[in-house]
Amino acid sequence: MTIALNDLLLVLATASLMMIAIGGLIAFQRLSRAAEKIDVVVDDTRRVIPRVETTLGELEAELRQLRGITASAQNVAADVEAVSRETRSNAVHILRGVEALASSRHTAAAIVGAKAGIDTLRTHWSNGNR
Repeated sequence: MTIALNDLLLVLATASLMMIAIGGLIAFQRLSRAAEKIDVVVDDTRRVIPRVETTLGELEAELRQLRGITASAQNVAADVEAVSRETRSNAVHILRGVEALASSRHTAAAIVGAKAGIDTLRTHWSNGNR
């Protein structure tokens, strides 16, 4: 009986070792497939990186251009506002001079209308409208 028990233990140990070997082979195959997939991803990433870098460089250049355009537009808006202020100031000055010279009712009415128009423009521009 001792031999039979030893033989049984030997068979069980051999079967266990074979199961471990088969499990190891299956795990190795899965790891090999995973490594192949990782290699494919790495290769794809290597191919994509230069295109992404090129696109980012182009986008940065476009952003710099847009910033330049925005700065130019802001300068133009400031210049237009300054010209408008100067024009309003000159128009008021001219109207005051003409008002002093005006003697007829029609001229006075025209001056009142011009003042109202200038006041409307002043209100329009001072409210931030452009």
